[in-house]
Amino acid sequence: MNKLLKYGIVTTALMMFAGGASAAALCSVSNPNPGGMQKSNVTYNGAASNDCYGVIMGNDNVKGTINTELASLWGGSTDLWKLLAKDDTPGATGTGTGTFLGINFSLTTTAGKSGDWALTGTDTNFPTILPTFLDFIVVLKASDRFGAWLLDDVKFDGNDGGTWSINFLNNGGKIPDLSHLSLYVREGTNPPCTDCDFVTVPEPTTLLLMSAGLFGFGLARRRKSA
Repeated sequence: MNKLLKYGIVTTALMMFAGGASAAALCSVSNPNPGGMQKSNVTYNGAASNDCYGVIMGNDNVKGTINTELASLWGGSTDLWKLLAKDDTPGATGTGTGTFLGINFSLTTTAGKSGDWALTGTDTNFPTILPTFLDFIVVLKASDRFGAWLLDDVKFDGNDGGTWSINFLNNGGKIPDLSHLSLYVREGTNPPCTDCDFVTVPEPTTLLLMSAGLFGFGLARRRKSA
């Protein structure tokens, strides 16, 4: 077998294995009562959340679990997260609104045990800063408890959202309906992007194919010159 092809097959297999190992569905943090929560219970633009925490009794608020356990657990110091918006009436016409970094946000969600959530934003800055990178905590409150999911350093371009599902149980041993969805925010690691182009990083397999093509092109040129 061609050495380059053999190396490519082995490298691709190792990358796939590493990717699968790092994409564990369960929460990676130390949970008080995980209740079967998974990172995929909340998605953002098609990708699962980075982490989750729960199940916590009571209501969510910035002075409680959000800015005590979670602020230190997910980086930063206390009083770092801000309640951005809260949809108290899932499935109804009302929405949760809030402002952060000069962007006016609107949050809506469907009702039930699972559904969709949408986040839109109007940039009032001049010059505008969208798209920008933000950290979010998505809280699903149901029955007398809630779970929290981290969206770390995600790109917000003004019209985003995802899906959610509840899989923890209430006192009666059943999956409850959503009471409200809260969204907490802080600035992401990456600075706001003003009039800049986002560079797409090639996938490992794409890089391998490019390398193989360049290698073959070099051999062809050497043979031609010989």
